[in-house]
Amino acid sequence: MSSIGYELQQIEMHLLKLYVDCQGCQQKVRKMLKKIEGVYSVKIDADHQLVIVTGIVNPLTLVKKLVKSGKYAEIWSPKLKSETE
Repeated sequence: MSSIGYELQQIEMHLLKLYVDCQGCQQKVRKMLKKIEGVYSVKIDADHQLVIVTGIVNPLTLVKKLVKSGKYAEIWSPKLKSETE
């Protein structure tokens, strides 16, 4: 049996801070992000202005794609109080 090297990649969850004010904007953002290679799912939390992207993708790629389309986005990772103190 030949040994073929397969590298398992771990699916990651990225949080992006993004202002989406209407259903149309949410659909546009969801559609745009799902077109990026490696993105498996996109969930939008309009109440907290967060976009949750899961997949094997660089978060900077997500931000660049959104900024290019005219949406201001930033990578957002919440920190626990115990980590900051």
